[in-house]
Amino acid sequence: MKKKYGKITEEQLKTTYANWYSANTGRDELASLSRDNIEGAIKFASALQQKPLCFSYPPVQILAGCLIYCGCGDKPKEWAEAADPQQVALEFFESGEFDKYFDALTEEEQSTALSMIFAIATNLQSVQIFSKSIHELLLDFENGNDDALFAAIVVDRSVMSMPLAELRIQLAEIMDDEDFFDKLAKAIKKTRPARPDQRLDDARVILYVLDDIGALAELTNSDLTKCLVDDLEVYDDDGRADTGAAIAKFAQRFKKARTPKP
Repeated sequence: MKKKYGKITEEQLKTTYANWYSANTGRDELASLSRDNIEGAIKFASALQQKPLCFSYPPVQILAGCLIYCGCGDKPKEWAEAADPQQVALEFFESGEFDKYFDALTEEEQSTALSMIFAIATNLQSVQIFSKSIHELLLDFENGNDDALFAAIVVDRSVMSMPLAELRIQLAEIMDDEDFFDKLAKAIKKTRPARPDQRLDDARVILYVLDDIGALAELTNSDLTKCLVDDLEVYDDDGRADTGAAIAKFAQRFKKARTPKP
């Protein structure tokens, strides 16, 4: 069967989006519960101490490492040999099969696995906001772009505990670089860099998924409009006279944001 979006069907894309939406809701609920249970929050924070270390790797590598660590590292090979790899992979996580592997881990092992799982989620949250994963932002930072570090901190302040961020902060301290610390303070307060339109967060995730599987470049503007506006309803046309033109500009901004600065 020919798939509408290269490697995935329209239904699989919808399922991926639904899973992402559900994960976002769960993250917000966790924050609320943590504020009401300080003891539990401290325990959970301790379990996530290794999360910043995971940002040194791309999300797909973190996922592969997590599967291996949890004892189901053979699954990707099984998926690759299936008639529809994407479908069996989705079913693996939706069926609760992964949860059984996770539950079999010791408490200490679960802490490591949770760090990986939350690192993947944070990478996608970064895509939502800045069209790039945390890992990609940090690669830009390593190439001399301080603004990419500030963007990463806006997404997750724990980035500051990473060795490369600590080194940059120490360098700024030695140089008495007040401009750097002013921008760092604004990033911590989430006032800088300026946050792109929050209403388009979910639409950016969809473009990222399509780009990651190599389908985005093959879609016409009409295809994208139908996908984002009609099928998934993640882009509000807001009564625009020419929704197609607005979608085209949105896709262009997304691609530009993902292009590393020289």
